[in-house]
Amino acid sequence: MRKYIINDHAYSEHELVDFAQKMIVSAPDWEKHHWNVILNWLENPAFIQAQTSGSTGTPKIIEHSGRAVSASAMITSEYFDLREGSLAFLCLSSTFIGGKMMILRALIHGWQLDWCEPSAFPFQHVKKHYDFTAITPHQCAAAIEQGYDFKLFKHVLLGGAEVNARLREKIKSLKAHFYLGYAMTETLTHVAMQNIQTTEDPLLFECLGKTKVHTDDRGCLVLEVPHLDVPLTVTNDLAECIDDRHFRLLGRMDHVINSGGIKIFPNTIEHLLEDFIQQPYYITSKPHEELGQAVVLKIEGNAWSSDELNGLQLHIEKAIPKYLRPKEIIFLDKFEYTQNQKVIKR
Repeated sequence: MRKYIINDHAYSEHELVDFAQKMIVSAPDWEKHHWNVILNWLENPAFIQAQTSGSTGTPKIIEHSGRAVSASAMITSEYFDLREGSLAFLCLSSTFIGGKMMILRALIHGWQLDWCEPSAFPFQHVKKHYDFTAITPHQCAAAIEQGYDFKLFKHVLLGGAEVNARLREKIKSLKAHFYLGYAMTETLTHVAMQNIQTTEDPLLFECLGKTKVHTDDRGCLVLEVPHLDVPLTVTNDLAECIDDRHFRLLGRMDHVINSGGIKIFPNTIEHLLEDFIQQPYYITSKPHEELGQAVVLKIEGNAWSSDELNGLQLHIEKAIPKYLRPKEIIFLDKFEYTQNQKVIKR
């Protein structure tokens, strides 16, 4: 009879259902979600529901069959060579698909799962060696900033946001294996992967399992994922397909700026500013009488001094072609963020 091992406690299925029912009542709110995921799966593995983050539109609930969940979990286990008894560490909210799938993979494949309350730096009390964890780039950057070296982890999967050039360079000196997943709630987390430490192209991804890709007439990525209930997913992600298994991610169609008839990809400009701006920032646009749309740079935090702004302008003139340069720089005290810390770009 299979035993489920969670936070060093072994449970039979009956015992785990019993304990989950109690914890849904008495556990802290963040942990109630974890126990609810467990209880729902053990009592009704026919389907799960997951909420989108809301970073590109109104949050919505998406349903996936248990068959699709199991197939997705198998692809992850095979890619990272994770087997029954592998140790996994969960420090994400299970309100969203990333944390939810960590729990479900553990249940389906018999991983030993430990968890802690999600936070910017959730590794303070980690003492074991783990085979796998999934974290956000924000958590990764915060940990490295505090001197954490991830030496207790074998595989670290990043997702939920982009990984900037500064963070990539820091990751390359670490011994753990770091990956960036291409994922969305609609695809039950990652359907393509990038090895951060070995890739020479930060935009290039390789498909997982039997997933194949092509682009539509807008130049947006179309995913053919046979293990999903809806095997064809049309995205708003602009991409360049190298072949039907490899693609370069160029940016969001709904973020493209049309300035004077020139299509501008905000990601392109953001990458050119990574070495100069340390705090959160993004490129957006505003209406312009002559150009239609003008490029705008928004930076989180207090306004910079004149000297700092002059330095930024010099960097912009040196690094960014004239037609891509921001026409305005706006400072905002605090950006809007989704519940799982994605910036809402407006």
